[in-house]
Formats: sequence, structure tokens, C-alpha cells
Amino acid sequence: MRRFVYAPTQPPPHAVPTPPPPLADALASATAAVPRAIAPPSATARFYLPHLDGLRFVAFLLVFAHHLPQAPEGRGAEALGTVLRTVQAWGWTGVEIFFALSAYLVTALLLKEHAATGRMSVWRFYVRRSLRIWPLYYFALLLGFAVLPALEWPPVDHADLLREHLAAFVVFAGNLATAIHSYPPGYVLNLLWSVSAEEQFYLVLPLAVLALARAPLRAWVGVAAAVSLAGLALRAAALHGQWPHPAIWVLQFLRPDAFLAGIVVAVLHVRGDLARIVASPATAAALALAGAAAIASITPFPNLHTGSWHALWQFPAIALGAGLLLAALAGPHVPRTLARTLGSSALAWLGKVSFGLYVYHYLAVRSTQALLAHWSPLDAAAWPGWIVHAAVALACAVAMAALSYRLLERPFLDLKTRYEWIRSRPA
Repeated sequence: MRRFVYAPTQPPPHAVPTPPPPLADALASATAAVPRAIAPPSATARFYLPHLDGLRFVAFLLVFAHHLPQAPEGRGAEALGTVLRTVQAWGWTGVEIFFALSAYLVTALLLKEHAATGRMSVWRFYVRRSLRIWPLYYFALLLGFAVLPALEWPPVDHADLLREHLAAFVVFAGNLATAIHSYPPGYVLNLLWSVSAEEQFYLVLPLAVLALARAPLRAWVGVAAAVSLAGLALRAAALHGQWPHPAIWVLQFLRPDAFLAGIVVAVLHVRGDLARIVASPATAAALALAGAAAIASITPFPNLHTGSWHALWQFPAIALGAGLLLAALAGPHVPRTLARTLGSSALAWLGKVSFGLYVYHYLAVRSTQALLAHWSPLDAAAWPGWIVHAAVALACAVAMAALSYRLLERPFLDLKTRYEWIRSRPA
């Protein structure tokens, strides 16, 4: 077997960071040195695949469907109702696709930075992630811990909410508090455990990438397999100990598989192996279908909240499916129709604001449900009422996400570009 050692290419002269000046010069021109220290690098490379933003929106739709009222039963649309209820029951798999996408994109950007510059700035990485995540996250905490409780929407025991969850969510340990106390009450906070899980992942990822950047592929695969097996063993111990739901769901060290799938696909992509593996549009289409089938394969079995031992294999199956979807869409041979559909301007834009869609959608669902129940003669338990509820809730979520992106997130994203070596998304 050919041994491939990852070696970064020599960057062009203009992309090489300027070496630090001698100490005397630095001290003599300290004032002038500060702007240069924070100035954006002269990198012009861009890494952006719009159809991955489309996939991100599809993942959001799964989560959105999961939180809608159950699709109606009855005559006239039995098949549609059965399919929708299945999608709703397993719509939480969209979070796993989010995790795989996030791991893929972040790992690919880190490796491309290393390839372009010969090194990798960990502190710039943390600044970028903070500017991307923190503004909306802490605004959501303000909503969940102060604004919505003051409006009694919904009524909660505010003292218990603050005591059990506030400190943990502030320091991105909300998934740990959720594992201990269950989901915090409210229509925003109960979704934010996943942000804590991602931030914990981001603490480790750049250090791991830095350590393995020049390692052969087998080292990457070996580390991923070891971490996956460790998660499997810990998950089995938790199931044996009958840990209550949602502990296994929210604790990422019990099920790191989706993150690992994204990392492996990123390594294959940046090293060039993915282009050889997925060598034609037909292969890419087959991988996409296999990925969807792998995720769907878990649906005939007990769901996550039941505490079933099927969770041992279900998480790797979802991760495999997400990895195959990424492999199909990240390579150079994406089927034209699939790339054109997922990469359309509308879906790509919706994927771009998907963080806001995720944060606000449950509030939109429950608020729409209450308003329609009070003002509309339509019954949400029948198809016309259910469809109106779903459409209005989605429209409200999109409107809130768009405003949030424009007024809250965009200014920080503009600042984030100053710390990027590889441009990752148009503003």
C-alpha cells in the first residue's frame, strides 16, 4: 500500500506571514506593530461549496419537523401521514448531520490553512469561532433566562431554571446540566445544549489537527477508530447503568461518531484522496443514496428516548450516512442536478442563516401553535390546520433568523474575516 504523508505546498511569497522583527525594532515601533498584528492575512484563497449550505438547510428541516405537532392521521393522506410521522420521530438526526458538516468544514479550513502557510494559528481559530458563535448564543441565553421568563412564555420556575442551568450554559457546559437536570424549560434554551457540545469539540479539534497535520492517512483513521470505540464502550456503560434520557443524546463523549465522520471526509478531501474515491457523478450519486439509506435504516427500531441498546449501532449508522453524504457532495463530481438544487441561491441563503433558524425555530413553532389555537378556526389535528401551522411557523423562523443575521451576526462575521486565512463563505 502506498504511504502518503501529508506535506503542505510552498505558499506564494505574498501569502507567507512576515517574520517578526528583531526585539529592538519591535520595541521601537510598538505602536505601529499593533495594527499589523491584527490585520487580515493577504490570503485570497476561498473554500466554499454552496450545496453544503443547502444540505445544512435540509438538516434544519429535519429538526424543524421533529418539533412540529404530530402530522394528522386519518383518511385521504395515510401514506403521506405515515412518512411525515416517521420523519418527525427521527428528525433529531438532523442535528447529527449538523455536527458532521461542522466538523468537516472546520477541519478542512484548518488543513487548508496549514497547507497554504506551513503552520496553523490556534488562537485565530478560537477568535473566529467566538465571533461566529458567541453573539447569537449569548443573545439566546438572554432570551431564555430573562426575557421569555419575564413574559411568562412559557411559565417556568425561574429560580430553579437559574440555579440548575444558568452557570453551566454561560460557560458552554449546558449539555452537562441537561444530562443531569433534563432539558431546561422554555422554547429557546432546550436547543442550546448542542452549542455547548460543539464548543467543547472546538476546544480539542485544532490541537488534534495540529498534531496530525503531517501524519499519514492511517494515523487519522486509527485515531478516529480509537475515539469511536471509546465512545461505544462509554455508551454501553451508560446504557447498562440505565442513564435517563437525554444524557446519552447530549453528552458528546458518549457518541462522537458524527464529528469523526466529518473529520475523516475533510482529511480525504484536502489530501486529494476524495477525488480519487468519488471519481464520477454516478459514484457520487450512489454514495448520496447510500448515505440516505444508512440514516433511514435506524427508523424501524426503537427510538433514542427509549434507552434501547440499539443506540449502540444507531449513532455509527447515522454518522456513516452523514459521512457518505458529505463525501458525495464535497468531491469534484457532484451530480449536476443535486448540486444545482442544493446550491440554489434560495437554499444556500437559508443554509447560511441556519444557525438562527435552529435557535429560533422552536419558539416560532410554539408561538404559532398558541396564536392559531386562539385566533384560527383551523384545527392543527387536521391536515389544513397542520399545514398552515407548519408554513406559518417556518415563515416566522426564517424572518427571525434573517433579522438576527443582518442585525446581530453579520457585524461580527465581518470582523471574523480579519482572522481568516481561507475565506469560507460570502457575506
